[in-house]
Amino acid sequence: MALGVDYNIFLMSRVREESLRHGVREGVRIGLTATGGVITSAGVVLAATFAALGVIPLAFLAQIAFIVAFGVLLDTLVVRSLLVPALVRDLGPRAWWPGALSRLPEGEGPRRTGRRPDQSPGPPLRRPRRSGAPEPRRRAQADERARTRRRRSGAGPERELPELMVRVARGDQDAFAGVFDRVSGPVLGVVRSVLRDPAQSEEVAQEVMVDLWRSAARHRPDKGSVLNWALTLAHRRAVDRVRSEQAASDRARRVALLDHSPAYDEVTEEVESRLDRERVRRCLRGLTERQRQSVTLAYYRGLTYREVAELLSLPLGTVKTRMRDGLIRLRDCLGVTA
Repeated sequence: MALGVDYNIFLMSRVREESLRHGVREGVRIGLTATGGVITSAGVVLAATFAALGVIPLAFLAQIAFIVAFGVLLDTLVVRSLLVPALVRDLGPRAWWPGALSRLPEGEGPRRTGRRPDQSPGPPLRRPRRSGAPEPRRRAQADERARTRRRRSGAGPERELPELMVRVARGDQDAFAGVFDRVSGPVLGVVRSVLRDPAQSEEVAQEVMVDLWRSAARHRPDKGSVLNWALTLAHRRAVDRVRSEQAASDRARRVALLDHSPAYDEVTEEVESRLDRERVRRCLRGLTERQRQSVTLAYYRGLTYREVAELLSLPLGTVKTRMRDGLIRLRDCLGVTA
């Protein structure tokens, strides 16, 4: 009885949710499709559990096992899967009496009014008005319109730079801060395009800005704009830095060549190297095929133990063992004592 009540609550809860969206008849079909598999599998498992009592050699336990298992299967496969859904489908909305869902028209779902059918109608919802400071998007649009008006009126940064440079020539630090804000970005871009090194580019750009501060009085407005003058200084400084670095590199290379003096007999070293290579080849030929492959892949191709194992399709432990045995044989062949 308790099992039947649980199954019925599970089934009808899902049917009611689907009926709110699609109507009673369609909701019964969707709810049964969604829960039928769960109810059927649970009932079959429970029936099989009780049927297992029949293997005990006691007559009353076998009878109880048959009765309970048969009842569970009957309730699962007939009552909950056929009779209850068929009854609700035939009754339609009347199956939900006295709830609000029983007042739905036959075969129809609730209208999309933004509320559930069992809720009383209320006043239409209105979107609250926003108050306070304007949105970030509105502020950005206002700033963009203000910048557009300034450009049209001719009060842009290019028009302000000559006046600021005049004040910088008189030692006005606030004016130089304005020049720095307008010029430092393009200056760094020009220097970066020549040097490519971020650290050196920032250093050269700083030197250019110091030159602007020191030589502001030498600026000739009739010869060009402040920005062009600053970019010219930046390009010259960057090229000078490249030439200086190249000259330092050439000097270091020449000094290294002059200081190079062989500290050993090259002929003797070459002969010994060839003899050592020949001894190593001869000892490698004395290894087994697997040992030679493992040692060659590890020490001549720089592969790890795991990579050697994957390449040879062998277990990792096998590769380690063969490589250790191969190294021991190489040591004995070469006559290495330590």
